[in-house]
Amino acid sequence: MIKRICLLFFVSLCCHAEQLVPAEMRNQDIQRGFPEHQYRQLEAGEQRFAALFSEHTIPNNMGVAILVNDFSLSHLGNQSLGPLARHLNDEGWVTLVITAPEIELYAVQESGDSEDAAEQPKSIQPIEPASILSTEQYERFETLISERVDAAIQFTQNYPGFVLVISQGSSAAALLNHYAQQQTGLPDALVTVSPYWPEPARNHQLAEKMAGLTIPVLDIYNRWNNAWTLSQRQQRLIAAEKALKMHYRQREIVGTDLYAHQYPYIAKEVQGWLIHMGW
Repeated sequence: MIKRICLLFFVSLCCHAEQLVPAEMRNQDIQRGFPEHQYRQLEAGEQRFAALFSEHTIPNNMGVAILVNDFSLSHLGNQSLGPLARHLNDEGWVTLVITAPEIELYAVQESGDSEDAAEQPKSIQPIEPASILSTEQYERFETLISERVDAAIQFTQNYPGFVLVISQGSSAAALLNHYAQQQTGLPDALVTVSPYWPEPARNHQLAEKMAGLTIPVLDIYNRWNNAWTLSQRQQRLIAAEKALKMHYRQREIVGTDLYAHQYPYIAKEVQGWLIHMGW
């Protein structure tokens, strides 16, 4: 009898776990792990998500910095932008740390007869990417991430000063494309950390998108970034120079990819760039 009860309890736990989606789990983790004054619940369309919140720690208030993590990274996970927040607080910034939306990212399946494909396997092409994501997946991710950032920008209206967006990885790529098309309702400046999109054509377009923005851009990368980021690093710089883009700066963060000792350095790079522009 006891064994049967234990088995039923275990099954119920498994069923409950299957019903939880990653976004809900992250929101619950924030609510359980932090006091209420350290996070804010924001809404964007049908999305409800948690943002880590912290005030500036010096008398000078620069404004609000919105930190947008790469896809699949938690608020304070390894190599996320979360740990950067406290260093920006020390520079006079109120900070919001948000995560990227959770969507299914899977490779596009080529059309054709599966039996013929099994009999005649496709030859390996080393120079081609291992997978290509669909246009629908990209557009949905861009829509959801832009809605989240717009909700965060709406929140910043309660605070004086500038609005700075610091975005990372695929989130940075999606926002670059969104801002290039929108050109209204933009933040005052944009910092991209290792921007990329895992599809050749769209990844190649990031350089032109970045060069065409009307707002200042700080382009941060690291030699340990993935191949998608590094393959277009030089192209981003060239495109900005050819477009005579003012207030564009590209900086390499030395050392391995985003660890504790690098966050103070990134904060100083950001603040030095902003001071150079007269902020």
